[in-house]
Amino acid sequence: MKRAIRRCPLLALLAPLAACASSSEGSLRSTGAPLGDWELSPDECHSGEREGFFGVDLVGSSQPGLFVRIVKDPLGGYEVALPNVLDGGHGIIDGEGCEQFDVRVISTDTTINDVRALDGHARIVCRFPGGGAVQGSVAFDTCH
Repeated sequence: MKRAIRRCPLLALLAPLAACASSSEGSLRSTGAPLGDWELSPDECHSGEREGFFGVDLVGSSQPGLFVRIVKDPLGGYEVALPNVLDGGHGIIDGEGCEQFDVRVISTDTTINDVRALDGHARIVCRFPGGGAVQGSVAFDTCH
């Protein structure tokens, strides 16, 4: 009696690893004061759990040092820290005075290396006194 050999496609073996990969898509763009001119198209996201906050850092791997941090303040709602290329720091917006500030971070049922994976999005349109603005839309999932 011949034994049947079962062959598993390589893709099936790699599928569990792909499920653990974090991803983000979209872009945020700033023009004028107070944040300066920049555009971030994040392709990586990291949970803030390791640094003690509920939220994510969105990073563009081809843009070293440029990142957006989304934080849920337990008392005040969501805040977004945006790069300020004019002074090297960050500006923080909380949606006050913005035309659109739809920001969500959702805890998933997935834990990777003892870090809860996070999904969410940010859709922002804010205009500042003096003519500057920040706008864009990003979505992220399995940030850990």
